[in-house]
This record gives sequence, structure tokens and C-alpha cells, in this order.
Amino acid sequence: MRIPSFALWLSLAAFAAAGSAADIPPPATATKQETPGPKPQSSEEEPPFDGRHPGDTALSKDGNGKWQIRSFPTLLTLYVSDRDRPGKSNCKSGCDSAWPPLLVSKDEATEKVGDWLVIVRDDGRRQWAYKGRPVYLRVHDIPLGAQEISEGWHKLEP
Repeated sequence: MRIPSFALWLSLAAFAAAGSAADIPPPATATKQETPGPKPQSSEEEPPFDGRHPGDTALSKDGNGKWQIRSFPTLLTLYVSDRDRPGKSNCKSGCDSAWPPLLVSKDEATEKVGDWLVIVRDDGRRQWAYKGRPVYLRVHDIPLGAQEISEGWHKLEP
């Protein structure tokens, strides 16, 4: 069976972005309550925040040992925009086609997990916000270019 090149690329990109299996937190429980972060072995390995995150995200380290938060289970990069106000998304219409919001799973019971909270978009969908900032994915997980940076898009940093 032939695997389409995009599917193969996406699989390899997700594998490479995930790091080692030890970096990926355990799957969320059936109730999708708070997902604990990884258990650090020394204080140098602790994340720069409390480590709690919703089941729709994964906490891991990149190849340089820097903590990152990605969507789960796809492990896509997460972004925030300077155009948003705290708790309010301004990415609508065509914007949310290129920058899909990180939506809350239907079975997610909580409204807050650590620094994460649920906001309600103008269209009624529930979106995750980190420290009050609405969080987005990027179609095809394409790295930011000069135009996106000038438009106020940033990779989500814990």
C-alpha cells in the first residue's frame, strides 16, 4: 500500500517534534481532569511553570531541552496573537481558517487547568486560552515567517 507523501511527512514531523517517548506525558484520564506534567528527576529539569495542562495539550522538551506545549494528540505547534485581548479572540472569518483555534474537547469537564482557562468564541465554540491569551494552531504546522511575525503571531511559550 502506498502512503501519500503528505501523510508520511506529517507522521515524520509529529514523530520528530515529539522527542523521546519519555518526554511525552501520560494520556489524560477518562474524566479528562488535570493532566500532570512529567516527573522531573532534578530541579534543573522542572518546567518553568506548574506543569499542569489540559488533556488537549502535551508537555514535552524540544531537541535543545527547552519546554514546549503542543496540541495533543497531533503534537502541532501552538501560537498566540498580539491582536487578541485577554480572554477574547479576534481571529474570525478567514483568520480562523489559517489559524484554527485550539478548541476544547467535547468531553473536557473543567473550565480551568493551571494557567489554562476556557473562553467562549463569538460563534459559541469553546477555546483554550493560556494565561488569558487565546491559543491557536497553524494549518499544516508551517513555521512562522516574517509576515506572520509582523502581524503579531508568536509561538506559545510556557
